[in-house]
Amino acid sequence: ERKRHFDLKLCMFCGGSGHMAKDCRKSTSKAAKARAATISAPPDAKLNSQNSARNGGCVDSGDAPKETKLNASALSDPNSLTPFVSILSYDIPDFPALLDSGSSDCFIDTTFIAKIKIKTYPVPPILLCLFDGTSNSYITEAVDLSVRFPTGDITSATFYVTPLDSACSLVLGHHWLTRYNLLIDWVLGSITFHSIQQPVPTPPTSPPQPPESPPPVDSDRSDTLRFSNRKAPHIALINAAAFALACRLEGSVQFSLHLRSEESKLRANSAEADPVDLSAVPPEYHDFANVFSKSKASQLAPH
Repeated sequence: ERKRHFDLKLCMFCGGSGHMAKDCRKSTSKAAKARAATISAPPDAKLNSQNSARNGGCVDSGDAPKETKLNASALSDPNSLTPFVSILSYDIPDFPALLDSGSSDCFIDTTFIAKIKIKTYPVPPILLCLFDGTSNSYITEAVDLSVRFPTGDITSATFYVTPLDSACSLVLGHHWLTRYNLLIDWVLGSITFHSIQQPVPTPPTSPPQPPESPPPVDSDRSDTLRFSNRKAPHIALINAAAFALACRLEGSVQFSLHLRSEESKLRANSAEADPVDLSAVPPEYHDFANVFSKSKASQLAPH
């Protein structure tokens, strides 16, 4: 095991990369821990520590750099979810971005930044912790970018600048995943953003319109058909005996319908216009003139 550590230039104490056993933070030697802290801490962090010690106090926890985690092992994993994305305002081909919940924040590769000449801004030193718990570098630069996905959705995030694997230029971490809470199809390797539901406008309330009054019915055309919203009754054909029995039932109502053409109605109206000759009728029967009408003599009485 020691030979393997030596051949791979790994730490003889913890087996990590990027440092030697004399600088290992996990070493029980106080001198080794002091050297590791001196090597890893950036100039600003060491200056704050010296100033605090000069003032007779210990290092204030509020001045300690914040930490961020990067899952370096997922950068080159072929089973990782890496949708192709593009960056707004930069004319570059689409490139893969890693979606990784093992990384706490969003990261962008230092070489990629220099290649497309993205302008960054300085940030207070942020301690970069790897997935195995080791930490041997600080992040001092960041950049705000808007990323477009194959679905057409665009999201904005702050990316910390740090060296990444050549297979991946962009990492979207846990904070970004929980912020957008997107749907992931691990079989197809696709992502879907939740659609933002727009509020449905409420129509303005207006006083109810009064119901339209039915058109006036001509007394001469009282038999004109009119539409109704009521449900049509059940109609069945029965014989005369059944009809007579139904009429005798309690609560039954009988109706009779008479069908006649417009021509017969016009003839009846024109016949009614002719005066009745009452010359041969005694005066006491003149009040019943319609009984002596010749035009109605051919019609059956209501039955």
